[in-house]
Amino acid sequence: TNPKYEVYSQEIKYNTARKIVHFVKETTIISDGTTITGKKGTYNTLTESGTFNTRTLIQNTENDIEANSIVYNKQTGQTNANGNVVINDFKNETLINAASVNNNSKTGISNASGNVHISDSKNQQEIYANKVSNNTKTGDMHASGKVHISDLKEQREIFADKVFNNDKTGIVNANGNVQIYDNKNQRDIFANAVDNNKITGDANAKGNVVIDDFKEHRLMKANEIKYNQKHQYINAKDNVLVNDSANNNVIICKQSISNQFLNYTLLLGRPLIKSLVDADSLFMKADSFFIAPVVICDTIKKFYVPTWAFGDTLELENTDDENNTKPEVLKTIMALGNVKIFSDSMQAICDSLTYNQKDSVYRLYKNPILWTRGSQAMGDTMHLHTVNNKMNKVNMYSNSLVVNYTGDSNFYNQISGVNIIANIVQDALQDMDVVKNAQSIYFRKDDELQAYDGMVQAKSTTMRVLMKNKDVSRIILYTDPDGVFYPMPKVTQTNCFLDTYKWLDSKRPKNKLQLD
Repeated sequence: TNPKYEVYSQEIKYNTARKIVHFVKETTIISDGTTITGKKGTYNTLTESGTFNTRTLIQNTENDIEANSIVYNKQTGQTNANGNVVINDFKNETLINAASVNNNSKTGISNASGNVHISDSKNQQEIYANKVSNNTKTGDMHASGKVHISDLKEQREIFADKVFNNDKTGIVNANGNVQIYDNKNQRDIFANAVDNNKITGDANAKGNVVIDDFKEHRLMKANEIKYNQKHQYINAKDNVLVNDSANNNVIICKQSISNQFLNYTLLLGRPLIKSLVDADSLFMKADSFFIAPVVICDTIKKFYVPTWAFGDTLELENTDDENNTKPEVLKTIMALGNVKIFSDSMQAICDSLTYNQKDSVYRLYKNPILWTRGSQAMGDTMHLHTVNNKMNKVNMYSNSLVVNYTGDSNFYNQISGVNIIANIVQDALQDMDVVKNAQSIYFRKDDELQAYDGMVQAKSTTMRVLMKNKDVSRIILYTDPDGVFYPMPKVTQTNCFLDTYKWLDSKRPKNKLQLD
């Protein structure tokens, strides 16, 4: 014993000139607040360094280090520990288990390898990896080799080949087979790489990205997805696929930009929306889509979007609803540019359209064409009404025309007028009303012979057309009626077509592959 150190042992060899202690039995060395306990080793009391070859425990006010062998230098702060290493870091509130650890208490840098397990009580994290490099001063942590980080505070599990984390800056970079199970936000994330900033909320996932959002019942895939958890902003790029089971549709596009708080979505790059309507799939494609909450019109004719549609419950607190139940957010879908629609029962094209979930009406603009079974409907503008996701009625406005294919390539029933309102029954045009400048040509069928016996050419100010078995069966003329009947031998190519006749079946999408 002397003022600088104390040595307790059953047997030691001591070099008085070099101040070196050799021991082969249980020995305790106490030096300036550090206690070393081991059975075999060498310790230099001048340099306060030593080599310990059996299970050794080094204790001080900052940490405890225990391992099968340790090379230790108190003055430099360097410790090399090997074999079932256990480090209890009191200052940083971490417990480290590993096969090997190189640690420097002065620089704050440590490198652990071999089945590393770090229990971080301060940040409520558990870290598992093959290798972990840590800098307590900068906050940098690098983990590699089957990395698993369990973040109890954020309720998140991260699996990856490599992870960089800095708790001071909030930056997390995960690379290689990344899997993130985010219980707090009810979503799973899979990607080749994910960069995240916990302070700003910004995140960027790259390479075969899959985000499974349980809360929104939505699965999103893309080559790259940027999102911000705080602002609920998502920007997905390249080979984007969104499976929205809540709304029973699938979206395929080049880019999807959405904000869940503001409740809008912008789809770019000739997107495709597939909706399941009963057993029939409806495919709709356009240059772009914009989806946003429906505008509400109140009793004093003011148009507004309720704040609860933007994720805000303030407006609900002023209602009579005791539970402040958030109503369903109805959406408006706007399709812009070269719109095409295909389903087994209906096809359509137009320049642009809107669909309002409040009234379930598709509004088609700029020379829309609608095909249902053997009929073609046209107009400057068209409103397609649906009930329970099935077509119920179509309103054609300005330059309206309906052409019905009779089954014979030479015969087409034709109805034209300024406006036409037609009912739809079992996906086929049924009875219709023609308003203003009504004209028609239809081929009359003999019910007994089941053959056409002539052609009726009629016109009036208004007209009602009755259909049977998808063919025109009767026409009722109102106001200034005029009509001519032509027996079949008198029907020619010059008198069997209206001036407004157009048969545009070549533009009709025959399948979903023809929507481009």
